Amino acid sequence: MTVPARRALLAFLAACVLLLGCARPPEAPPAAGPPDDPGVDELMGGRGRQTVAERIGRAGGTWDQYVAWGRELFTTGSVARPPVGPRPSPPVSRWYTCDRCHNVAREDPVLTVQDPEARLRYIAGRPGMALLQGTTFWGAVNRETFYNGYYAQYHDLCVPETTTDQPVANGGPDDAGRCRPGTRRMVATSFEDAIQVCSGYCSLGRYLVRWELDALLAYFWTLEVRLSDLGLAPHDEALVRRTLRPLSRSRRHVEEARALLAGRYLRRAGDTFRGVPAVRRRPDGTWEVGAYADGRRFTGDPARGQVIYERSCLHCHDTAVSPVAGGDLAGDVGQFFQILAKGTTQSDTWYMPEFTLERLSRQQSADVLAYLRRLRQQNR
Repeated sequence: MTVPARRALLAFLAACVLLLGCARPPEAPPAAGPPDDPGVDELMGGRGRQTVAERIGRAGGTWDQYVAWGRELFTTGSVARPPVGPRPSPPVSRWYTCDRCHNVAREDPVLTVQDPEARLRYIAGRPGMALLQGTTFWGAVNRETFYNGYYAQYHDLCVPETTTDQPVANGGPDDAGRCRPGTRRMVATSFEDAIQVCSGYCSLGRYLVRWELDALLAYFWTLEVRLSDLGLAPHDEALVRRTLRPLSRSRRHVEEARALLAGRYLRRAGDTFRGVPAVRRRPDGTWEVGAYADGRRFTGDPARGQVIYERSCLHCHDTAVSPVAGGDLAGDVGQFFQILAKGTTQSDTWYMPEFTLERLSRQQSADVLAYLRRLRQQNR
């Protein structure tokens, strides 16, 4: 090769590196965890993690950057040094951050059973965890439907038609149930849509733009369910590993192994309306709590109620979220049960989300009431 030709080739390659980045291989998708402890999504044949990683790669970021931004968004609602836009990024909500209603660690001893009584015992020795209205984001990427049961009414809410880095105004629906231009009804099987509903409506905030949504998704993928979390018997775990890593050529064996996995983790969070007991105010001003519609009655234990109050209520009450606390919460017993079941009315300020039966049992609510009544008596 002549000297001029060699110089021309070097100049071309330099331009390629500077302008196109073609000499730099794309970042490989992040590993789904330790090789000996694969994620459930990978074992079930999903590509959720890879899809997010590929989109992040096309945007020019790294997985670790987005995970860090997602964690920051979750806990503070903003990012100090975002990839685009002003610094810090605009708050997602003036009022709430994700951690007000959601844990980010495992909260149930048996993953397929949503029992608030067992949950309270399970989190008792785990600092930083509370008995909250929202299901934990640990394992959320492995769920298949969102806003189920009582919350299915949220399926009529609107989300951006396509999430980009251009902000989209909250889109209704209007009185006729129609979403505004540029938005559409959420899809119950879409985790992205569920996050947008939580961001735009539940938090009294705004829709996320693309980098924010991908940052949260990257963070949530670090919280996925792994094989070791399922508590499989040794022979079942060996079967899963032998059949799915590497993938068996037998379709029947693969389906059997995946069916085994599918029965061991939460794929659909339950959301059952808790109901309200009959409540009557006596002439002397005291309250009588009767039965629920199914005839069941509950007698509260103030000692248990104190534990629940401290691990649940004080997560928001007696803080900047709500100054109302202690015995004042039981001033109107009828309202106490109504708010637990239906929450308070959303407006342009703080409100209280409801507790479904999967998040707080009827016995636990009776226990909390007993404790609050004792506080009221002590403060007289």
